Amino acid sequence: MNELNSNAPRKRVLKRRLVILSLVLLAVVGLVVWLTGGFNHEPLHKGKPISYWVDRACTYDGTGEDGTDATERCREVKTIGPTAVPYLVARLRTSNWWGSKWLWLRARLPAGIQQSFSDTRSADEIRYGAARTLSLFGADAKPAVPDLARLLPRIPHPVIDALAAIGPGAREALPVLHATLTNQDVSLRVEVATALWHIGRETNLVLRIGTNALVPGTSDGAAMNASYLLSLLRSAAAPAVPFALNVLRDTNRSPDTRANAASVLGAARVSSPEIRAALLDGTRVEQPEILRSNCAMALWRLDSEFAPFATRVVLEHSIALKRQFPQSEQDFTAWLETRDLDPNESIPTLKRLLESDSSDMRKEAGSALERIEAKSKEGTNQ
Repeated sequence: MNELNSNAPRKRVLKRRLVILSLVLLAVVGLVVWLTGGFNHEPLHKGKPISYWVDRACTYDGTGEDGTDATERCREVKTIGPTAVPYLVARLRTSNWWGSKWLWLRARLPAGIQQSFSDTRSADEIRYGAARTLSLFGADAKPAVPDLARLLPRIPHPVIDALAAIGPGAREALPVLHATLTNQDVSLRVEVATALWHIGRETNLVLRIGTNALVPGTSDGAAMNASYLLSLLRSAAAPAVPFALNVLRDTNRSPDTRANAASVLGAARVSSPEIRAALLDGTRVEQPEILRSNCAMALWRLDSEFAPFATRVVLEHSIALKRQFPQSEQDFTAWLETRDLDPNESIPTLKRLLESDSSDMRKEAGSALERIEAKSKEGTNQ
């Protein structure tokens, strides 16, 4: 009798282990079936279901186990096209329920078996990666707006970027974006203001938030992003000019931030001897190339007489970038057009630069002329 009683706990332990092992086997079989598309026949991309590529992209930033960067994985999903959007929306709706149950189950497995399973991504990580990937789809991601809005303010940065990329189609999210402005973090407020501009063109609010980010003491990142945002306002950015001028002159700021501040001065079309002097100082040879280029284009926006000078400086910047990033492609005409500059004004200078002693300069000038000619033909055909 005592022997039978002593065996009872052992039998219960064995039974519990069998139950756990059965659940693990079922989970593994289900996972294999899911990964192979056994539950539903998805469209394939490069021989694998769309879900495979979407799940690879739905991670936090950084390098994955396969050595690929998160940005690279997101771009791969973008190549699938709008067909991938519903799959990304589904990832925005990921629940913690299954994840928590799996963690509970795995914790009860023998240590050796536990180590054979990789760490499970949290629901927040999956949602983060889905939102970040959706930001690449622009207006095509409009079906995701309600689900993106529900993730604010919990997962702010990629969600705000995605809503901004969607643009006017994300108007449904405006109330929750406004509510997010109760956060006093300057960088976050600039991000929200950027979305408000792209979605609703809320000029006055954007101007106020952007200008406040240029005052002394704000982070360099916030000032850089705010300057870029203000440059999009063009002449409406005029009230921010004194603040942008101070940022341009502040050598403690990064070259990128100072360059964006120069763009504000050019975009606002507010000219004075003081502003021109600061911009000319920014074009000195010893200054960083990005600062020189943006200051030169700002001067050109203020006065077309600076077109020849700015043309050369911009080409020098393009050459420097190609040396640093050989695979990158720099579009001279696109740089000018985003700043409302007429590439045709650079043609006389570009033709002279075809005789430059520098082979790089001759090559860049020739490429720029080809692009201008191609753009002109496109316009004629239209």
